[in-house]
Amino acid sequence: MIVLALALLSQGIAQEADLMLGAKVFAQSCAVGYCHGSAGAANRGPRLAGRGFDRGFVDKVIRDGVPGTAMPGFKTMRPPELNSVIAYVMKISGGGNVSAAPLHVPSPEPPVFAGPPAAQMGKLLFFDAARGTRCGTCHALEDWGVAVGPNVTGRATAGLRQRASANVKSVAVGAARFPALIVDRKNNTVTLYDVAGAPPVLRTFAAAEIRVGEAAGWTHAAVTRTYTDADLASIQAYLEWLAQR
Repeated sequence: MIVLALALLSQGIAQEADLMLGAKVFAQSCAVGYCHGSAGAANRGPRLAGRGFDRGFVDKVIRDGVPGTAMPGFKTMRPPELNSVIAYVMKISGGGNVSAAPLHVPSPEPPVFAGPPAAQMGKLLFFDAARGTRCGTCHALEDWGVAVGPNVTGRATAGLRQRASANVKSVAVGAARFPALIVDRKNNTVTLYDVAGAPPVLRTFAAAEIRVGEAAGWTHAAVTRTYTDADLASIQAYLEWLAQR
């Protein structure tokens, strides 16, 4: 009986660790600044929490994506991360044999704004959830948004559309080549954000299968197309206000 109890305890601890990894991957690649809301709430993408999804459906959608929609496939993700995020989505959806009680994953809310009107408008534009692409998709400020790119407090928006980023490299995996922002290199793996489309996708590759080249000449032209010059000026006011606080 003691051996059985220890085995069940060990299994429970492993499952909880797997779900916590899934929650982390979901937050980095699926939630808030991407498509789905934190902990599976509705956002630009549909609500996942409490939907009672079938395991086979979740597995196929996460691995292969949904053609003709903004939902990409993640089958190139490392198996431990991929399997964990599938388990996490099953958990929050309450589907299959997984308990319907969701893990507690804090859902941050934008702090109350105390700056001038121009800067307030800039903040609304920076995190505007109604836009397909927005600054907060790749940049975090005031503990809100997704920190794919650097902190842009005080940065100038003038010439932003054409300004190339030296941090975005040209990456090749087999015959495929795409621009990417390198996140980490360790344990013979390379983790990066694929910025060929929006939102960026967090991916991990074996170091032996990836070649990282020079700067890709990537610019913000595509991802700022929904902003007017006046919008960017308001965002500039917000960034300057943050720098002066």
